[in-house]
Amino acid sequence: MALIHWNDELNTGIPSIDSQHRRLIELVDILDREVQSRADANAVACVLTELMSYANTHFANEESLMIACGYPGLRKHRLEHDAFSQRLRVLLARYVAGTTGIDREILVALRNWFVDHVSVTDAAYVPALRAFCAA
Repeated sequence: MALIHWNDELNTGIPSIDSQHRRLIELVDILDREVQSRADANAVACVLTELMSYANTHFANEESLMIACGYPGLRKHRLEHDAFSQRLRVLLARYVAGTTGIDREILVALRNWFVDHVSVTDAAYVPALRAFCAA
């Protein structure tokens, strides 16, 4: 069973953003499956690395759209992105070093952050981006 299910609450109505969000969901779900199946550490680290890399690419894309439309909440939004990226870097470093594992609690925390971020924080920039695109 998927850890995150796509639903209307996650839908921004912006195709490029929604596509990227779906890919992030897919990567979190792959990570969950790898952890649940007790895959070897390299497989888990690879998925976590891909998740981190893709999240950073997505964040950069999202931020460039916010800059283009003059979204006033960019600074705060970027801080959330930076904090999440740092959290993933630390998790990966600790996992690779063998000082932490990835358990259900960590996966649920990733899910909760993602769902909250998309449904609340990302939803806040959607009207500005739509207005910009319509202009």
